[in-house]
Amino acid sequence: MTEFGSKSHRRPRALIISDRFTPEVSAASTRLHSHAKRWVKSGWDVDVLTCAPNFPRGKVFPGYKNRLYQRELLDGITVHRIWSYMAPNRGKFRRLLDYFSFNVSARASLKMVPRPDVILASSPPINVAWIAQAAARHFGVPWVFEVRDLWPASIRAVGISKGYLLQFVERQELALYKDAASIIVLTDAFKLDLKQRGVQDSKIYVVTNSVEPENFLYTYSRDQARHNLGLPIDKFIVGFVGTVGLAQGASTFVSVAAALQHRTDIYFVVVGEGAERSIIEKAAIDMKLTNIEFRDFVAHEKVPEILSALDVGAVLLKDDPVFETVIPSKIFEIMAARRPIVAAVRGQAKHVIEALGGGVCVAPEDAEAFSQAILTLAEDIPYASDLGRAGCLAVTEKYNRDKLAADALNVLREHVDKNVQADYFSRGIYAADMFQ
Repeated sequence: MTEFGSKSHRRPRALIISDRFTPEVSAASTRLHSHAKRWVKSGWDVDVLTCAPNFPRGKVFPGYKNRLYQRELLDGITVHRIWSYMAPNRGKFRRLLDYFSFNVSARASLKMVPRPDVILASSPPINVAWIAQAAARHFGVPWVFEVRDLWPASIRAVGISKGYLLQFVERQELALYKDAASIIVLTDAFKLDLKQRGVQDSKIYVVTNSVEPENFLYTYSRDQARHNLGLPIDKFIVGFVGTVGLAQGASTFVSVAAALQHRTDIYFVVVGEGAERSIIEKAAIDMKLTNIEFRDFVAHEKVPEILSALDVGAVLLKDDPVFETVIPSKIFEIMAARRPIVAAVRGQAKHVIEALGGGVCVAPEDAEAFSQAILTLAEDIPYASDLGRAGCLAVTEKYNRDKLAADALNVLREHVDKNVQADYFSRGIYAADMFQ
């Protein structure tokens, strides 16, 4: 009998390392969970090494405990949860303790994880890449570095850190790029940035964010969703849904609500939490705005209902060149829900929205232009509907999760032992068409 986890097992096994995973609500957890469950369906074993769910509040989710070690099976994925110091998604010192504790616990828990054929580290934060590097040496297997954000460059962009510590982390970042067998990035701009910094072109693969359109399209009627959520039925609703972090420049959303408070037919809603949430909520209270409300984050399966209730989905980023390289995952979800986008973005995000025809883009942090775009859509409903339809059709075709999960799996497959690959293919399993 084949020993479980030994080199001779014939079913390829991947280990994902991330400090964010379902049921947490974040772009990272959604992407990784969606990819992993498809990889399981394709004939792979997938393990995830993560912590007890606690993001963004730094408090353990109901039904979980912050134990030294616990294991669960989720959509065929074996999830190994380890102890970590938990901190809310704001501030610096406690979050550093969070990262450090996860690093220590993860290394100590490697003996609990079956031997993989390949390891995927999904970052930020960068400490997961250090863990993957150590795990690769421990198991004697290659590791792949998935870069979801140019971290720590984005840390500098929002003014959290500077000086010697950041320089040290950036040097470590380059060393990790060199050590990784392959690198997966989310945008062409990320790839260009890495190439300009000396990373070998042939080891960098672009696998963008994507969406499961069947989860969003026609899930709820607009009025039914509003009734369920307690939102006004007769308003033109503009929604900001997702992390309210430093990178989003979310204060612009409140400024727009203030500029349009004379329009009693237009209503704004923020659904999400993060480092900026309390700041912008206080600003709205100080301005005595009655046309905006704030709601806490919800489970990801509730997001389609929330988007169905909107007339427009808002996407915002800070006005910094670093954020011209990113494509927020919420773009694809808003489009899949057949809703037009108003986005205060430049660069890659602007290119995607305009190429797909799903929305209107203005300059980052330009509240006046954003307000005018909202007014244009509110006063021309057929135009808004056309944008929603165009975006939905395009995103379903070009950014479908099945295809992009297969692309990511093909990167991992390149580094699997040739004997395991031979058996994988002898059973007729091909990543390119594994979901047909």
